[in-house]
Amino acid sequence: MRYRFRLPTFFIVTFLYWSAVYTCMPVLTPHAESLNASLQMVGLIGGAYGLMQLLLRLPLGILSDKLGRRRIFVTVGILFGTLSAVTLLLGKSPGWVLLARVLAGISACAYVQLTVLYASYFTSGATSRSISMVSAGSSASQVLAMMAGGALADRFGVDGTFAAGSAVGLMGIIFSLFLYEPVIKKQPLSFPDVVRVARTPGLIAVSLLSVLTQAIFFGKVFSFAPVASSSMDATGWQLGIVSTLASMGSFFSAMLAGAGLISRLGERRLILCGFALHFIGSAMMPFSGNIWLVMLSQVISGSGQGLVFPLLMSLAVGTVAQERRATAMGFFQAIYGLGMFLGPWLGGIISDHFTINIGFFFMAALAAAGFALTLTLARRRQPARAASGGN
Repeated sequence: MRYRFRLPTFFIVTFLYWSAVYTCMPVLTPHAESLNASLQMVGLIGGAYGLMQLLLRLPLGILSDKLGRRRIFVTVGILFGTLSAVTLLLGKSPGWVLLARVLAGISACAYVQLTVLYASYFTSGATSRSISMVSAGSSASQVLAMMAGGALADRFGVDGTFAAGSAVGLMGIIFSLFLYEPVIKKQPLSFPDVVRVARTPGLIAVSLLSVLTQAIFFGKVFSFAPVASSSMDATGWQLGIVSTLASMGSFFSAMLAGAGLISRLGERRLILCGFALHFIGSAMMPFSGNIWLVMLSQVISGSGQGLVFPLLMSLAVGTVAQERRATAMGFFQAIYGLGMFLGPWLGGIISDHFTINIGFFFMAALAAAGFALTLTLARRRQPARAASGGN
């Protein structure tokens, strides 16, 4: 019975998992500012989410492979997401908001096991498509959560948003107990095994690119675009839409990639297109004099993320065997956690010392660097393929 309903159950859990964390996202940085947090503190709050993933995702991925278990990690992850929402509800200072984001970052570490669990439902040849689908499902969950969060903030204030995040988190814990988990052969992992996985050339390349795309997404989209919108006197509902539109763009572009763009255009071209969209979305922010242009820039940035990120994730897990995939995914997601930390943190420092517009130009520069790095890596890969007979 559990096998029969494995996909509906998985996507229900995915929705509840992300809702516990993302319901609060539209109001998080404006809420921190209302508690007299500086832009540097706002950046640190945004970056703490990625820092926890940088520190914990690889060790948890290794432990998951060692135990041959995925579901228990998802359940514990949702628990930490629920605690994050409760902390926001009860804490009324920037320090409490920072603690809440630390807990949310620990929660997000479970995305390693969630992704690998979904990929285990399919054959290895369907990895790219399955990863694109779970990314689209995650984006859709985040869209709905942020829309609800903005609406709840308008109707009940920010506490209503945080209470809703706590409630859906509790539901997610219960539903996660019914996730179908295939039997995975336990593989004792030694330190040399971990090093061999981490030194896989393709894994290193896509991890470096992921640092840049996550720095842009979490620095521009989720940290400073809401702050800029708040300075335009955006309502809670509009703040929800500002955050939501980025995830909607990510959802639709990921769906298009999984539905056929990958086979038609190829992975390299789509990644280049994604970084180009990131550049446009960040570079136009200083010239966005009203909330509608901010919303447009969020759609563009989100669409770029939806093209780049699922492809990088599928390339990461496709480099290793099934029993080592949580370790590979843990390495990949730990490294991109560096981008999730550095993007908001450095953006906050730059915005505090100069202006927030200079911070947006910094994000555009990161997108240009990602575009250039993708071209460089592609050119290096082509001679290697030719030397190996094109395989």
